[in-house]
Amino acid sequence: MGVNFSAAFKHSFDFKSIQQFKEELIKEVRFPKIVQCILEVNEHNPHLRREWSLNRQRIIESINFGPFDPIVIGGPGGFDFIFNKYMCEFNPCFRWYSFLKSPELQLEIRSICKEIADYFCCDFAIYTGDSYGALDYVFEGHNMEYYKADLIRRFGDAKGTLQELLERSDKDRKSDGYYIDNFNDLTN
Repeated sequence: MGVNFSAAFKHSFDFKSIQQFKEELIKEVRFPKIVQCILEVNEHNPHLRREWSLNRQRIIESINFGPFDPIVIGGPGGFDFIFNKYMCEFNPCFRWYSFLKSPELQLEIRSICKEIADYFCCDFAIYTGDSYGALDYVFEGHNMEYYKADLIRRFGDAKGTLQELLERSDKDRKSDGYYIDNFNDLTN
């Protein structure tokens, strides 16, 4: 069994802003890299064709949005965005090792993550394999500062390049570490 790619982003959205993000995804205008990727994925994986949906995992419905009120936006191509009040984990349908191994896939996913970060007004994303991903931190109500500090505690400083992460991984095992992408080399 493999490990999936995971990206984490800081955000300051309320519930209505997250609903608006879903609507922007549906319109397919603001996120051209996401739209193109989903078209390619769905062409080869018709079972991943579905509509964007928003689900709240809470007992009492209200517009209030607390740290322990996760919201999931799921969509076509196997794309999922899982929010708490402070951060969002993005899970596309790609394997971590495939991402590390392929410069073309890296560019595609990094460009998608830059679109997301720009929309969230965030200047970086943290990439890991999902075995070390942000999902537990999202469900536990933590913020990006806590997540980053815990990654530093567990793995030390972020790797300087994705190649360094590739060197510490193989197809069947998780890689040790994480990468912080500031998107400095991307222009989209």
